[in-house]
Formats: sequence, structure tokens, C-alpha cells
Amino acid sequence: MEQASEQNMSGQGGLSAGDTRIGVAVREHATYATAVKMQIESFTLAYGQFVAVKEVTMPIAERHVTAIIGPSGCGKSTLLRSINRMNDLIPNVGVQGAMRLNGKNIYDPDVDVVSLRRRFGMVFQRPNPFPKSIFDNAAYGLRHDRLAHRALVERVEQSLRRAALWDEVKDKLSQPALSLSGGQQQRLCIARAVAVEPEILLLDEPTSALDPIATHKIEELMIELSRDYTIVVVTHNMQQAARASDSTAFMLMDESRAGRLIEFGPTRDVFTNPKDRRTEDYITGRFG
Repeated sequence: MEQASEQNMSGQGGLSAGDTRIGVAVREHATYATAVKMQIESFTLAYGQFVAVKEVTMPIAERHVTAIIGPSGCGKSTLLRSINRMNDLIPNVGVQGAMRLNGKNIYDPDVDVVSLRRRFGMVFQRPNPFPKSIFDNAAYGLRHDRLAHRALVERVEQSLRRAALWDEVKDKLSQPALSLSGGQQQRLCIARAVAVEPEILLLDEPTSALDPIATHKIEELMIELSRDYTIVVVTHNMQQAARASDSTAFMLMDESRAGRLIEFGPTRDVFTNPKDRRTEDYITGRFG
């Protein structure tokens, strides 16, 4: 098994439909030559005696969409939630290795976890707006900054524009967020996440509960947001990874049911010329 390092971050742009093993065009104008925002080094996470993720090494490039794919139970979401230390909240969690954000290991003892988590935005599988107004949802994370009202309003508008939602809600900001459609609610959750200007945006299967039209909007939004944010997305959707990401990591369980990184590289390469037979078997639907 090949582990990925910073040297893997080179490649070319997208392809035409049919060039991938799954018959879907790889994202056009994908970018690979970019700085590394986070380097994951020999990272292992265990719940008590059970090892959920084992010895993962890979880079997360800055202002770049990195997709993590693999069958259920292979550790994708566990790895994602390790990036902002959400797994710390689970009893008996132990980690080895490092995740270096701008060179600093986020698991060092001197790291303030609360401050660290403010550097990340997180969006989950199902839309989870708060039972508040659309405005209050977008402004939620900003309340801690004690902004003047005018500045708060400007930041809310900015975040809703970035989430491609402003034109749809600008005349009903006082209405309940739960009155929005599922796709709109998920974009509102993205607006809430980006409002606080995170360094990395983590998306855990953000379109799994959405219809195809809403899914397409979220994919377009990921590409647009990657101009300003580093994005890591977990997805079961092979077509989504091909369409919306710059780099792809494929994970799989080993004999002990630990999640291992099988292959990492530019999405174009992973979907057109995978190095590992298991990767090809997965993306072509032979298992998973």
C-alpha cells in the first residue's frame, strides 16, 4: 500500500466524460500544484482496543477540494472528525501520529481545543439548522465576536452570498430556517460554517439526504468555495468525488477492520489510472 505525501500534489486539469472508470467527467480545471494546509502523518485512532483508523499519511492541500471515499465502516468520517478533534468527545479515544495544521500538530498537549475548533467549519450529512430565523442561523457563530449590528448584517449577507443562498432568502431573513427546503437548509448550514471564516471546511456526506438538483448546487458550491477555503469532503458518491474534487483518498478496512488509506492522488489519476487494483474494483462497483 502506498501512503501519500506532499510530493503527490502535482497534476493537470479535467477530462471529458467517459475518461473515468465510472463514465463521468473528472472536474475540469482541477488544481493540484498547491501548498499543503495540513499534513496527516501516520495517524491512528482507536476506541479503546478497537483501531478505527490506522497509519494514515496524506496531505490536505490549501484552497483545494479533497474527497475521501470508501465503503461504509472504513473510517472516512472518523478521519474527518479527527481533523477538528471532534472525536475527543468520545470516551476512551486514543490517537497516535500527527495532524499538522500549518506545521503545528493539533494533537500537541499545548493546543487549546476550543480555539482550534473555531478554525474549522463542519457540515453534517443531514441539514441541521437551529430552530431560529434564517438570519440568526447564519449569524450564530458570529455572536461570540460581539460585532456591531451593521457589521453583523454585512457578514451574514456575505456568508449567505458565498453559500449561493442570498438571492433566495434575502426577503425572508426573519422567517424560520426550518421553512426552507432541504437543499436550502444545507446551504444555510454551509453559510453558518463559513461566516466565521474557518481555515478548513469539513463536509461529512453533505448531499446524502438531498435530491439530485440540490446535490448539484452543493457540488458547484464546493468548487466555488475552494477559491477561498480548504475543503475536505467525505462522500459515498463516486460521481460526486469525480466531479467536485481536486484530490481523492480511497480508504478500506483491513483484516482487523481498521480503516487504512489504500490510495491517494489527483482525482483525475485515481479515477482514470488507479495504482491499486482495490481502488479500481471499488470505483467500478465490483464491491462496496
